[in-house]
Amino acid sequence: MRFKKVGLLMRIMITGETGYIANALAGYFHRKEYISYVQKKSIRYENLDKLNLSEYDVLIHPAAIVHRKETPENEEIYYSN
Repeated sequence: MRFKKVGLLMRIMITGETGYIANALAGYFHRKEYISYVQKKSIRYENLDKLNLSEYDVLIHPAAIVHRKETPENEEIYYSN
């Protein structure tokens, strides 16, 4: 993954706070000199309409729900995001 350095430092939010992909991405971006800020965040219980994304330049959304079958009882989990 390559980003063009444009003279400004980038601020990144990565969803899936405890996930493998989010942690790998955060580690990767922390080593880059053109990244000023990386935040990992769980959005599972967030109201996405009220989430303030204006302070970030990039949002990476690898968050996922795993190890749960899609059933009528947990339908909201699968279709709410």
